Amino acid sequence: MKTRFKLAAVLSAALLASNVAFAEDAELSGKLVCSKCTLKETADCRNVLQVKADGAMKNYYIAKTDASKKVGIVCHDVIEGVSAAGKIETKDGKLTLSPSKMEVPESK
Repeated sequence: MKTRFKLAAVLSAALLASNVAFAEDAELSGKLVCSKCTLKETADCRNVLQVKADGAMKNYYIAKTDASKKVGIVCHDVIEGVSAAGKIETKDGKLTLSPSKMEVPESK
């Protein structure tokens, strides 16, 4: 019995200490920008949803899903009024959104 308790305690501590992030569902809205052209953070163009929350701007890197592929890559442009819903995770120290739904306003 003591061995099982010790094993459970060690596994719990390892899980808490690890850098494992659990995905959470969220609905976000903000502006869609390019990680390379606008933010100058990556070598390749990649969509980032910028959301203002609690007075600070948060960047959510958009993962490739069916919903995000319909939007395409935003390069040298900023699209305001974008809404997205999906799972948020932390990958490589960056917030990543795996959208199940993305809505981009119609062009004028």
